[in-house]
Amino acid sequence: MTAPTAVVTGAAMGIGRAAAWLMAEQGVRVSAWDRDETALYALEREASSKGLSIVGLRVDVRNEAAVQTAAESCKTEFSTVRYLFNSAGIQTYGTVIDTTSEAFSETIQVNLFGHYYTAKHIVPLMLQAGGGAIVNTTSAQALQCQENVLAYAASKGAILTMTKSMALDLAPHGIRVNAIAPGSIDTPMLRKAAELFSPDDPGSVLSAWGAQHPLGRVGTAEEVARLVWFLLSEATFMTGTVVSIDGGLTSRLM
Repeated sequence: MTAPTAVVTGAAMGIGRAAAWLMAEQGVRVSAWDRDETALYALEREASSKGLSIVGLRVDVRNEAAVQTAAESCKTEFSTVRYLFNSAGIQTYGTVIDTTSEAFSETIQVNLFGHYYTAKHIVPLMLQAGGGAIVNTTSAQALQCQENVLAYAASKGAILTMTKSMALDLAPHGIRVNAIAPGSIDTPMLRKAAELFSPDDPGSVLSAWGAQHPLGRVGTAEEVARLVWFLLSEATFMTGTVVSIDGGLTSRLM
């Protein structure tokens, strides 16, 4: 029996990497997409040394032509795709006053258009497989917002409603679409954000952010990856749902 296949965007590091690795451990053949070619192929080599099937593709999800080319490569390599995890994203800061048009546009292009382009060109391969499952990545910021994250929150809020729309449209075709809404997760992106706030002591920032969560810490990429895999492979009566994985953050009335 042929092993199922998956596409994971933002797969070179953080949540995307953890999810790609976990899927490969479950016997899935993974097409790992990312802009960071060095980190991407380091993942591919490490997976190969462990006997896992992860094939890296350098893809900028802001570029529809690049996404389409990557999807065509998947069709050639795998014929069909069963799972899609849209993980690629960037974090930006700023208010409606000081967020530049360029920063707002880039955030929307990566976070929102990246999800759209990838789904647009991978869903036909899911239809050929007879169905499948998609997990999109929104954020706790789409549910309860902080200050100074205008573009990021806007992009993640749009992903939330896009997930519900996709779920309704694709349900008749046997494709489930859900989303995860992480809180603070210990990833390179979060650590980079902490360095912006405190270049000399980013660890204290991470600790402070963790303390804001009722569970008293930030989450791990591996914890999120396990939820992603559940939604893709086991949650067969779930679609159009946004699942928080935020240590209780959005449950608290501040």
